[in-house]
Amino acid sequence: MTNRSSSALPSLKPLAKSDPSRVGKYRLVGRLGTGGMGVVYAGVDRSGRRAAVKLIHNVLAADEEFRARFTREVAILGRIEGACVARVLGADTAAERPWLATEYIPGPTLEDHIQNHGRITSDWLFGLAAGLAEAIVAIHQAGVVHRDLKPSNVILSPDGPRVVDFGISRALDHTAMTRTGLVIGSPGWISPEEYRGEEAGPAADVYSWALLVAHAATGRLPYGTGRPEVLALKVLNNRVDTSTIPHQLGDLVNTALSKNPFERPTAVDVLDGVVEAWRAYDGETASSGVNPVGEVTARLTRTWVMPDHATATWPAKGSPVVVSAYRHWDIAAVISATALIATVVVSQANNDRAAPARKTAEIGVDAGASSPTTAMTTGKTNGTESSAIPQEGTSKPCAPFTVAVNGWVGSEANAALIEYVAGKYLGCRVVKKYMNEERSWQQLDAGKVDAILENWAHPDLKEKYIHQRKTVVSAGLTGTKGVIGWYVPAWMAAKYPDITNWRNLNKYAPLFRSRKSGNQGQLLEGDPSFISNDRALIKNLKLDYKMVYSGSEAALVEAFRKAEKEKTPLLGWFYEPMWLFAELDLVKINLPAHTAGCDYDPAEVACDYPRYQLDKIVSKKFARSGSPAYTLIKKFTWSNNDQNLVASYIVVDKMTPADAAAKWVETNSDKVKEWLPLNA
Repeated sequence: MTNRSSSALPSLKPLAKSDPSRVGKYRLVGRLGTGGMGVVYAGVDRSGRRAAVKLIHNVLAADEEFRARFTREVAILGRIEGACVARVLGADTAAERPWLATEYIPGPTLEDHIQNHGRITSDWLFGLAAGLAEAIVAIHQAGVVHRDLKPSNVILSPDGPRVVDFGISRALDHTAMTRTGLVIGSPGWISPEEYRGEEAGPAADVYSWALLVAHAATGRLPYGTGRPEVLALKVLNNRVDTSTIPHQLGDLVNTALSKNPFERPTAVDVLDGVVEAWRAYDGETASSGVNPVGEVTARLTRTWVMPDHATATWPAKGSPVVVSAYRHWDIAAVISATALIATVVVSQANNDRAAPARKTAEIGVDAGASSPTTAMTTGKTNGTESSAIPQEGTSKPCAPFTVAVNGWVGSEANAALIEYVAGKYLGCRVVKKYMNEERSWQQLDAGKVDAILENWAHPDLKEKYIHQRKTVVSAGLTGTKGVIGWYVPAWMAAKYPDITNWRNLNKYAPLFRSRKSGNQGQLLEGDPSFISNDRALIKNLKLDYKMVYSGSEAALVEAFRKAEKEKTPLLGWFYEPMWLFAELDLVKINLPAHTAGCDYDPAEVACDYPRYQLDKIVSKKFARSGSPAYTLIKKFTWSNNDQNLVASYIVVDKMTPADAAAKWVETNSDKVKEWLPLNA
């Protein structure tokens, strides 16, 4: 089988000292990733069979409700049998820490292939459409709805496309496994009916199938990028571009994209339709006489082209485990490091992780014993982050430069502003690349991105790329301050002045009781995939509260809006900078002050989240280029209020990012002039 192109792959990281050496019958040879619900390891059994082993976090293992859902889910997943799905190899739901092992599948994800090599065409597109349809038929025949079909859950394996990660699947013959009232899925890939609060049945998977085919054919995200609430509006109101899909397949895809689930074909109809369209594309008029599944297999065998991909050197049976930090695994081994049963509820991560989730997980928890501020401003004792970096760009012409845009609207606001100012005052062309935070650093390191305009600390990534690899540098602070914590509407703080002291929260717990929290006060959370310290805080501060998930950041925003409008009590998790603060006044609860190392052990956290001074990161090559654009980025600073205002133009006023930036610049020209090179 020939190879089409190479795809970037993630590194297999060494096991941490705290990691187990074995899980069940699997010897662990490395760490693939960490998600909101657990850690994903590379595992090998005694026969040498490879697997992706997902081990649930301790805090969730102690949650009886979660454990019960997990047990039911594993039983459901065992029903699924199909050539184009990843199989469950084993599990132990009664273990002290439950785990699940899934089949190892070589090959890049559809997401990574498109990001690195663009759209898919010709027979390869038909093969993708057919394989995905076959997988969905197998899933539905097992009585399961996947509910999270997206590019990162599709592997381009040697034998054809494979669907993986049934983390938020649901049995057709069982009540919902996840919390009632939640919109489940990944932003931009959720069906319209789910956003409308309707039941997500098999038709939701058919809709996702159509989105995946459109995405593969165009190389673009069906609904673009943006905050979850923006994507929700697009899903409900906008049409998906299907213009590059071959006409033989286009009508079927458009029908499957109907906003009305009752107008969509069934998965079996889709499979039949794809096979028929494929025949027409190849100029064949008669049926082969083989059942659709058999015909798909035959056609894939004849036409499927496997993308080139790096392969890992697995430890031989019984050999010592020695893992290089830069050894590459096939990306499929990750089988999604996101939650197993995670209700990935309207979370944004530009198809990866929600921005606040990454902020909390990578900053609040991973910061360890040093404060993020120190990590950003002091660098290493053997040299500062900005050493040997020019303070001003020269008079060289401004070549095009690339900025990374991450999955929250504040990042879009930053990029829009730099793009507008660079074009208007310096004559620069800005290329915006949409990706998650970790990929942004990787692309800086590879020279494919020039700047990250808002970095939320990430001391681990700074250590790797600034101090070890020495390929990127800090370009100074953004001026914005990152804050995560618990908030109440301003009217509550005015009516109950002492409520902002955490010691008084139990006194006010009856005000926050809800149907879901019972006799305890409700602490409203956003997306369940967000990794927070809140469960530990409630326990360790002995607060009479229960975490209740709103289901998404968008739902959390609406809850705060309603609390302000109707003057109903609300205590909720939130973060700044965030555009909502340009609309509402929220007051932060004063939890016990954060001190260095107080959040090192997630189970023992009894302190507030740290404050973050956000900074800009650029490639060393860009910093030394003499480009006036580097000077612009280095001098660029603005406040939380500035960013919130531009973000609100985009989200609330529905302005394009370019128009939002232009409006802000019009009233802040003096500030903008301070960012420009002296000779501009």
